[in-house]
Amino acid sequence: KNKNIFRYATTPMKRQRFGGEPKALIVKSRRDDKASPNNPTYHDEMESEVVVTSKCENGVRCPDSKHLKAIASSEARQDRKTNHDHKHSCALQNIVGPNEGTELFFKETWQLHPKLYEETSRDGNMQNSNAMEGSLGSVLSMGWDEVASFLQKSRILYNNEIYDEIINVPPPPLIFRNQVALQPDEIQDLYGSNPFAAYLDGCSIVVNHADKIFPPFAELCEDLQRSFPHCYINTYLTPPGSSAVAAHADDRDVIVIQILGRKEWSVFGDVPIKFPYTHEQVGKGNCSVPKWVTEKTPIINKTILPGDALYMPRGHVHCACTHEGFPSLHATVAIATHDWSFSKLMSNLIKRHLDEIPDFRKAIPFDHMIMKDKISYDLLQKDIDNALQLMKKKLTVRTLIQNMENTTKLHNINADSMRQSLSKAEAKIKNSNFIVGAEAAVSIGMNSMVRASTPAERASVNIPTSLQADGSRGLNLREETTNDLLKILQPLKNDLSLSISVSQFSSLIQIDDTNSALDGGQICEINTSFVCDFTLLCFAKCCVELGVMAKCI
Repeated sequence: KNKNIFRYATTPMKRQRFGGEPKALIVKSRRDDKASPNNPTYHDEMESEVVVTSKCENGVRCPDSKHLKAIASSEARQDRKTNHDHKHSCALQNIVGPNEGTELFFKETWQLHPKLYEETSRDGNMQNSNAMEGSLGSVLSMGWDEVASFLQKSRILYNNEIYDEIINVPPPPLIFRNQVALQPDEIQDLYGSNPFAAYLDGCSIVVNHADKIFPPFAELCEDLQRSFPHCYINTYLTPPGSSAVAAHADDRDVIVIQILGRKEWSVFGDVPIKFPYTHEQVGKGNCSVPKWVTEKTPIINKTILPGDALYMPRGHVHCACTHEGFPSLHATVAIATHDWSFSKLMSNLIKRHLDEIPDFRKAIPFDHMIMKDKISYDLLQKDIDNALQLMKKKLTVRTLIQNMENTTKLHNINADSMRQSLSKAEAKIKNSNFIVGAEAAVSIGMNSMVRASTPAERASVNIPTSLQADGSRGLNLREETTNDLLKILQPLKNDLSLSISVSQFSSLIQIDDTNSALDGGQICEINTSFVCDFTLLCFAKCCVELGVMAKCI
């Protein structure tokens, strides 16, 4: 009943002011660990439902002081951010550009219609120089080495020796092949739970809640939360000539930010279910996309380049794909508007107030009792009238907004606490002096020098049984890339003294058909096949991990 129970529970000075110690702080988090296309939550980890109470219920363990201290520290940071600047997010201003501005965005675009913001001209020049500044600029300046480092972190999150003090660790990367999410046992059997090996087989890699793993994404979320109550980031890495997921609609508003490569997007104008909730997302689970939606011409059908952003209100059906020669990495900023809908916030408040009155907790009379007994009928109508009168007094604009702010603030505190924990744990990861094996592969980047391994070096590497085909070391390579990638190995095997950087792998491939193309904001010569820079980097990492190549020190 204490409106300030959360602060009172986590701040010593406020505990003294209220004159008592809380019995428990209960945080219930709902997460789907079995991600699959048959599960409506396979796209992302759902927002957590947080409940705070001052009573110690049976079977509920009170959090330790260390956890409460971390949450209190996060709350203090959130308060400082809120008090520091009430202006809109700088990142959002840079996304929508000076012609529209944030105020016009919320007035004429927000929750109304999709809109594409092209920050990159077709010749690769940035039209809005401010886009490369601040938190947005940090994300847009990512290269393939940063992508590999980010994926590596998400891969080892479940290593207890490194992350033993972290609660609610983000889920491992989701692997999609032919628009179908693979199950964990399949990922282990096929790829040894290695996202780089999965990418080489033509899979798309989806990392949910990437803001809890990679600092630039965390900073971007914190910036955007000046304009939005809460947001988080999911990333989608797709190889050339592929598509991660089929056409679908989301239960949240999203801002898609293209970081590397290019991707063709189609957004449809007709909305099958307006402002859907989680169980109403078409294209997910058993809820199919109506044919009449996709049969019409998309209202947006365009290839987006690095720096471009696409805003989509919840409910709009969309799909995306890459073309030959062009991979894609984009970040989807998720704004969980389904959690802040008028009906949901109102129903939560109504239930909370009615539950405070014991008589309203009783079961209503059964149908036959009401119809035969006018007294029961009149009493039930009186209860309804009393409840409506009570709600008229209790429900105001202020209480509705306060309810949303309290909910989103707890989400922000929880996310901020985890980001801080991951940042500290990251310091424990150190580059090793290994030249072959998984430890050596961690530090392989585009400028790393590699060579063919010796028999002794190969013998020193322990290969997972699932990756040993007839006793040999093997990778599942995408058919379109197999011949080109094998051309890299042959010169190294023929000359054991030869060492070469990963960025020069393309020189070992006979390029028969090239054209001028745009990638990452720069004009470059690329192969019109399915081999891209990140394919070469993944190949080098996997070869070093399997002991086929060795890192030069």
